[in-house]
Amino acid sequence: MKIAVFGTPQLSADIFESISAVSGIDIVSVVTVPDKRAGRGKKLSPSPVKQWAEKKSIPLFQPEKPDKKLANMLQEKGVEVMIVVSYGKIFSEEFLCSAPPAWNLHFSLLPKFRGASPVPAAILAGEKISGVTVFHISPGLDNGPILGQQETVIEGMRADFVFADMIHIGSQLLIALLLQKKAKQEFLEIPQNESKATICGKIKKQDACINPLQDSAEEALLKVNAFYPWPGTYVEFHGKRLKIHSAQFSDISLAPGEFCFQKNGTFLGFSEGCLSLLSLQKEGKREVSGEEFSRGQK
Repeated sequence: MKIAVFGTPQLSADIFESISAVSGIDIVSVVTVPDKRAGRGKKLSPSPVKQWAEKKSIPLFQPEKPDKKLANMLQEKGVEVMIVVSYGKIFSEEFLCSAPPAWNLHFSLLPKFRGASPVPAAILAGEKISGVTVFHISPGLDNGPILGQQETVIEGMRADFVFADMIHIGSQLLIALLLQKKAKQEFLEIPQNESKATICGKIKKQDACINPLQDSAEEALLKVNAFYPWPGTYVEFHGKRLKIHSAQFSDISLAPGEFCFQKNGTFLGFSEGCLSLLSLQKEGKREVSGEEFSRGQK
């Protein structure tokens, strides 16, 4: 069974690696975004998916946008399904009409949290359960019919751990559906319930700022979990940013914005409640534990 894969970040490469290991599924083309300039020298930097494709010696394409020419080429290669995971570009209706069927792996239980940042959005909303969805791409924002879903627990979890879990269950779901199609078994395409749809936008760096005078400890902890590793939650500390990489609730009583430095850690009061700051990083410094940070304070 010949497939093409579309993706950009490392999580996409990890999922494609799992699919490539399955007997009977042949990735014949990889599509990713053009190289971007990054770093101080503004050198062209390839995406993790490009690096993966070159390592696997799979034909690679980097169009500015998928067009009819690419669609026809994939048809000529005998591609039966296009698998899309965090590609970062929207397919036009013209492309979809000319190309093989396209399946997207989305990191939420659609129709909840359509859009660019479903995992942080679900954590911020205090969801206990989320999951992954494979849907048949159609014109519109993540609104195509659902081919399969898999739930997972996200309550109290940081985004990096949620993504790691979703990469695993998402890979397994995609593989199961591809093998089902390869065996020519029928499966349902279930329309999404538009009345339950919610949208989440792109994350901005300022979204990760915590204001202890306004935010409760619960709201702050949700931000810490949602915005790790990027953009990283922070508070103002002596005129500089202090990143909080991990935290947990504490029963210490502190005024909003008040820090407390003890032998067993660093604590911060909020408008309601208090957090023990387990892992911290001052601007220009390395990450340290709450205990180590506390020892460095006068």
